[in-house]
Amino acid sequence: MTTSVLPIWLFPVNSPLKEISYNENQIAKSLSSKRSHQYKHARGYVRFALSQYLKIDPLDIPLQAYPGEAPKLDKELGYVSFSHAIDALIIGWSQTKLGIDIERSDRVISPHRIAKRFFNIKDLQHINNLKGDDLISEVLNQWVIKESLIKWQRGTIARDLKQWSLDYNKNLAHHKELDLEVNFYKINYGKWTIALSSNKKIEKNNLIVCIN
Repeated sequence: MTTSVLPIWLFPVNSPLKEISYNENQIAKSLSSKRSHQYKHARGYVRFALSQYLKIDPLDIPLQAYPGEAPKLDKELGYVSFSHAIDALIIGWSQTKLGIDIERSDRVISPHRIAKRFFNIKDLQHINNLKGDDLISEVLNQWVIKESLIKWQRGTIARDLKQWSLDYNKNLAHHKELDLEVNFYKINYGKWTIALSSNKKIEKNNLIVCIN
């Protein structure tokens, strides 16, 4: 296994469910029908993807991924992160801490309302002169990148989204309160915008996108 490689997997949300653990099935039973299906879909495909990559039986993947909590892998098997768009599940794996997020590039949003509520002064200045589709695209890009940073941090939108500032020239983000500096990388893939955040610098040549 090449340590510099950062694999990500993209699965349609209507893909048939994969096998999950007994405990995961029990948790799924306690959720609403929609959340239960999403929960089982994500955990099943995390197990499926990692089993293919790490050569481990899906049910032997030491995954802890409770609803509303960041997923964890035991036994020093690295870090996994995943995210849903309306029609897709994205999964990323790395040997170092990782956050990943995905949104449809054509998602309908209210850019001014989102920016005013969630962006800090520095990043608001970055969009001041943008209008129309350019404004929507930039606000969506910032949102996806910052969501990936929050997943890397194991933070929350309410507390941390305004704390992150983006330097596009260096692909670095800075958390003001915690004085953290983290690498990010954004890609437009098909009809989706995808962002990753990592301790290590993310290079295009290191990414492997696996489509099912």
